[in-house]
Amino acid sequence: MSSDGVDFYLLEADSDAAIDRLACRVVEKAYAAGHRISLLARDPAHGEALDDLLWTYAQGSFIPHARAGTDGNSPVVIHAGVPPSPQVAGEVLVTLLDEPLPEAFHHLRIADMIGAGDARRQLARRRFRYYREHGMEPRTHRIQA
Repeated sequence: MSSDGVDFYLLEADSDAAIDRLACRVVEKAYAAGHRISLLARDPAHGEALDDLLWTYAQGSFIPHARAGTDGNSPVVIHAGVPPSPQVAGEVLVTLLDEPLPEAFHHLRIADMIGAGDARRQLARRRFRYYREHGMEPRTHRIQA
């Protein structure tokens, strides 16, 4: 299955915490729309932090989720540093990685989180070019902190 699109969420803040909260907002929106979501953390420690954050980031929100390998039926699965295989991929991939993902094309939609710092923007430009070179037209959404 080919991807329906790539959305870059450009956050004015540059902290990891703000970027992670934005990822949770995007996950919550996709979950509310009835999608299955793969949330891609940088590493196992980041995956654990996202696991905790999904429970606490917004008062009154509830996003059922699990870490990869623990619950195959969860609508939101957190993957730590390794993209999910096509067999277990969600419809939406929310990525917090610095590199473009060749494995991401089996998702219907890719949501890429970007902070405001120069280094983060440079890495995001590389990912933007990569997706464009592979026939996708990325969209950019500017998000207030």
